[in-house]
Amino acid sequence: MPAGDRRALATARKGWNAQMIRWTHGLINRLVIVCDVMMLAASGVAGWVVAPYMNLPSLTLLQAVLFSILGIVIFVKLLAAGGAYRVEQYQMAGRQLRQILIGGVPAAVAVTIAFSAFVPDAAAHMDFLVVWAVIALAAVLVGRLVLVRQGMERAVQQAVLRRNVAMIGTIPKVTEILEQLDRSDDRLYDVVGIFLDDGEPPGPAEIGGVRVRGSVDTLFQAVQDERIDVILVALPWESTARINRMIERVHHIAADVVVPLDRNSFNPRFAQFATVGGLPSLR
Repeated sequence: MPAGDRRALATARKGWNAQMIRWTHGLINRLVIVCDVMMLAASGVAGWVVAPYMNLPSLTLLQAVLFSILGIVIFVKLLAAGGAYRVEQYQMAGRQLRQILIGGVPAAVAVTIAFSAFVPDAAAHMDFLVVWAVIALAAVLVGRLVLVRQGMERAVQQAVLRRNVAMIGTIPKVTEILEQLDRSDDRLYDVVGIFLDDGEPPGPAEIGGVRVRGSVDTLFQAVQDERIDVILVALPWESTARINRMIERVHHIAADVVVPLDRNSFNPRFAQFATVGGLPSLR
């Protein structure tokens, strides 16, 4: 097969692999939305069931369903608008708790207003709303911190979400970033090789347990032979021209190109961010 055809085939295969990973991430995000909806819907039915035991026989099943739909729509829309439905976040318990509160509080306020407007003598039954909110919170927590986390653990173990990362840059910056990655418990990324920037002296055989595979020119051959999903540019933020040249060299490769942020050296006003192994990065 001619070299040009091999390169075209490798690029097409790489694009297909990247598309499959994005599709898998999107599917999991949608399943988490379904989980949130189902758990909140179950809490709505539970609220209707306990209502008679709290001296609230006037709450009908239709009202409970409508109140639940209102809360679900507001909750999901707020979380989606805030970028909460992302695979990288589902194993971070603290962040999920904050997101649940950010979506849950406005949803609870909206349901309280609707409850007060349509349920007779609603002011005398605010204790029921508190119990209903606790049930909803418990349901979402069970969904996120038990069901979703277990599902994510299975997905990580099966490596269906893992993305191969190639690092390009200088030895000091590569070493610094690898140390940060080692401190992270993110298992969605696997560094498969280090490719040194032009002008760098010959490095060691490996850095931080990751093989040094040559220069950036070697990367162009590597992407034809194996799947590389993310190219991480490990250059100092002070070297803006070098970063721009590096991105220009690799931007046509069918992979996400990201640059880890140095908060002391860069303060963007408008930028698109990504997270790689817990590292905030500029995409």
